[in-house]
Amino acid sequence: MATQKSDQDSNRTAVAHGAGDFSWHLRAIEVNYRRALFFGDYFPELSARLTGPERSRLVDLNVWLIEWFMSILGVRTPLFFSSRLNVPGKRTQLLANICSSQDAGTYVSPIGSAEYLLPEIDLLKGRSIEVRFHHYLHPEYRQLFPPFRSHACILDLIFNEGPKSGAVMRQGRRTPFLPEELELALASA
Repeated sequence: MATQKSDQDSNRTAVAHGAGDFSWHLRAIEVNYRRALFFGDYFPELSARLTGPERSRLVDLNVWLIEWFMSILGVRTPLFFSSRLNVPGKRTQLLANICSSQDAGTYVSPIGSAEYLLPEIDLLKGRSIEVRFHHYLHPEYRQLFPPFRSHACILDLIFNEGPKSGAVMRQGRRTPFLPEELELALASA
């Protein structure tokens, strides 16, 4: 999909005129997944939403897709835009300010953020915010074509597992790493 960057604010990135035509993408999804067990349960809504009124901003499309996937997966975590919180800071300082503004006592970070977060972790600890690192082992589920391939798109899971998708996704959860545990694991790798 083509986009036009209107300014520095990513929430204002516009979908280029005519780029909202998702017919090619929908056709590719249909060709690859039409034999999936739950394709017929979800594809019509996806297709109707993507071929309906154009969203002029990329953020609107992203938020709609995230909310739709969350509803299918049974994820009830509230979403908010950090840009609307009016909190200052960059990187870890911004995270600490966001967590404080939301009265968060724990911040769960992706492991990929450890490189910058671990050296700056005291910015969070100083505000009594515990830091944990997400630990996930990808579960296997039914797919159309063996062998199983992990880390496919969310549509792969939804079209193949349907209402069980949320439960399948949650099977991969493990106890989050403490910062010290992750440091040891990274040092020995």
